[in-house]
Amino acid sequence: MQDAKEEIRARLPIEDVVSEYIELKRSGATLKGHSPWGVDKTPSFMVSPDKGIWHDFSANKGGDIFSFVM
Repeated sequence: MQDAKEEIRARLPIEDVVSEYIELKRSGATLKGHSPWGVDKTPSFMVSPDKGIWHDFSANKGGDIFSFVM
């Protein structure tokens, strides 16, 4: 099972998946957008393509590509 997850991570960039749900804008090495779980006035949702992770500061959630879509 772990090998399948690693293959998906390698073939499918997290920013491609997240951008299907959230408009993302580049900010240095990260991408920023508004939280899909609440109302925020400034972008509080961050994606780190290099690390393959996301974090939503307004909802205090984070994870990888799988935790985002689950």
